[in-house]
Amino acid sequence: MCFRLAEPGADEYETGEAKEPRDDGSWRVEFALQGTEDPSLYVPASLVWAGEAASIADADETLLTGLGRALRLFPDLAPALDSPVPDELLLDTAGAFRFLRQAAPMLAAAGFGVLLPHWAGKAKLGMKLTTRTEDPEASSGAAASSGFDLKAMIDFRWELAIGDGCVDEDELAELARLKTPLVRLRGQWVELDEEQLEAALDFLRHPRRGRMSAAEAIRAIVHAGDDALPLVDVDADGAFGDLLSGEADRRLVPMRTPDGFNGTLRPFQERGLAWLNFLNEIGLGGILADSMGLGKCIGKDEFVFVNGALIKAKDVWARHASGSEPDAEGEWSVPAEPLTVNALAKDGRVVPAPITRLYRQHIRERVRKISLDDGSEIIVTRRHRLLGPDDWTRDVRPGARVCVPARLVHEGAPLDPDLTVLLAWQIAEGHEDAYFSTVITQKDERVLQDLQVRLLRLAERSGIRLNAPKIFPNAGGRAAYLRWSGISYRRFLEEHGYRWGGNSAHKRIPDSVVSADDTTVRLFLRHYFAAESSVDLSRRLVEISSASVYVIRQLSTMLRRFGIWLRVSTSWKCATNGTGTKRPYRIGLIGGSSLRRFADLIGIADQGKQSRLETICSRPHNTDVEGRYREAICSAAHTRRPASRCGTSGSTRSTSTERRSFPGRPRWKPFAEWTASSPGRPWPITRPATRIGGRRGRSPRTRTSTKPGCGASVTG
Repeated sequence: MCFRLAEPGADEYETGEAKEPRDDGSWRVEFALQGTEDPSLYVPASLVWAGEAASIADADETLLTGLGRALRLFPDLAPALDSPVPDELLLDTAGAFRFLRQAAPMLAAAGFGVLLPHWAGKAKLGMKLTTRTEDPEASSGAAASSGFDLKAMIDFRWELAIGDGCVDEDELAELARLKTPLVRLRGQWVELDEEQLEAALDFLRHPRRGRMSAAEAIRAIVHAGDDALPLVDVDADGAFGDLLSGEADRRLVPMRTPDGFNGTLRPFQERGLAWLNFLNEIGLGGILADSMGLGKCIGKDEFVFVNGALIKAKDVWARHASGSEPDAEGEWSVPAEPLTVNALAKDGRVVPAPITRLYRQHIRERVRKISLDDGSEIIVTRRHRLLGPDDWTRDVRPGARVCVPARLVHEGAPLDPDLTVLLAWQIAEGHEDAYFSTVITQKDERVLQDLQVRLLRLAERSGIRLNAPKIFPNAGGRAAYLRWSGISYRRFLEEHGYRWGGNSAHKRIPDSVVSADDTTVRLFLRHYFAAESSVDLSRRLVEISSASVYVIRQLSTMLRRFGIWLRVSTSWKCATNGTGTKRPYRIGLIGGSSLRRFADLIGIADQGKQSRLETICSRPHNTDVEGRYREAICSAAHTRRPASRCGTSGSTRSTSTERRSFPGRPRWKPFAEWTASSPGRPWPITRPATRIGGRRGRSPRTRTSTKPGCGASVTG
């Protein structure tokens, strides 16, 4: 159940039914159903009542049940429930403000989806300080090199600011006259309560322009603002601006370990020592805390490779934390059982390492969403460092290259081969009802006969009681299918971590399979790709798709254990259930040297697909062409440019190439592919990934969000 607050004039969902003209001054709280695993699946209540949500089981009952639960937290909802088909609640400005400040946080905490306008919680009234140095040459260098002096005089100006703009006295007087908690100012809505207005009016009574020393400016910035009227921005130039913005820190040269010091400073400690020395030179005192708060946190919904399985960071805490030891900002815990992750050893190898402690905290700071060319994404705090070609850095910009493991290391336990094969086909082509019946559909009846034999063997070994599995042949244009039922079979799968009854978007591969030994993982992948993949001879690649974000990430992780790179993108396609509903599908592509490793180490348990795979691999190795559409190759030929420089949607390419000449190798080759496939060289432990961003037709992506989140880190 989801609630969306729409401001006056916002677009409405069209259902084809005639509606009476709406008052432009009314706010709306729209009701909808939203996917828990995939929030992009959003179905407005108007479509549910119009009968256009047939793909969602019991959509109307789910909607009414959710509204009934929400009524206890949001009493203003009652008038909307008088309608036999409630789809929205109309509010005045005061009601919208109550929803923002009171109802929305309670609904979100209770597990409901809440969608607010982009300006909610951001555009607030606050103070802005602008300073300008007297010496125009002072803006040309860092504070450390410009002779920064705390006694230097600077010009200052205090202003009231909302969002990116400033507010003058006349505008503030008009806001005070309106006495409304939500006002539209310069094209955007702003939350403004009585306490903020009083603080702003008091602020206007004090001098707001003049001159002061740099030391006085620092003290003013430290002590300025409160909850009612915070300091929201400082605009400073020159050495003073470098000091406040952190640019001076970036320009400092790390200091080596001092003579006579008994120990060796780490790189971040050398930078910290240089910062303390800089503060001492300009006459400021400072305290360096280098044991915590170094930016090691990732987002709570980010995936972590723990014990060979792919687990969200928040789930690592929920499943394995034992007790809690709070500190000033978060809480620590010791794992209740042994946990391992992949880590970098001192010699640069990727090795399994034990997790000694878990940590989580609620953060209220800017975070980064970093997207790589292979489709993987990660949300980290802005101080989180990534390994670049030369060293660890947090200065990550669009077009940069970062290192990721070429192979993941894990030694797991074997799983029953018959169970492994059954799970591969059941996840790919199976359907379970709400109780204990299972159907696997497949055109090739020989596959169903093999699965039938494996099922009977598994049932006999494990004591599973089944109704006789039966194969229904092709008839009336419908593909053949294998059907069986048994409550003990469902319980057996659930004991092995299988989630029963999920639709295609909510399916997951059990952790017992993902974290198994190489033989089990290889067997699962062979049969899963036999069920779901297609082998494209023209583009020289293997393609696989899934509506489940979890499944495609798990497949990528399992393939990485063999050094195989799966490049993932998103495409909107019609669902296969015949409703015509479009939903996002994740498309995974394997090409180039990764495709040959896939053929050598895994293969496909389907004779036709395996034959086409071998045909691709028998051709001369040319990663500049493999994984690209023919149009891109023709374009490269006409323009006389290497094909690896031609980006096409869905192509398996590296946007960064390096010119190298090796016998039997193409002249132009993506550096990431070259490092993993050059003859006579061992596979690298870490490989530079493709550049950040850089897709054709789009600008490189390094997104920044100001949304508060929850950080989680793993220390070893």
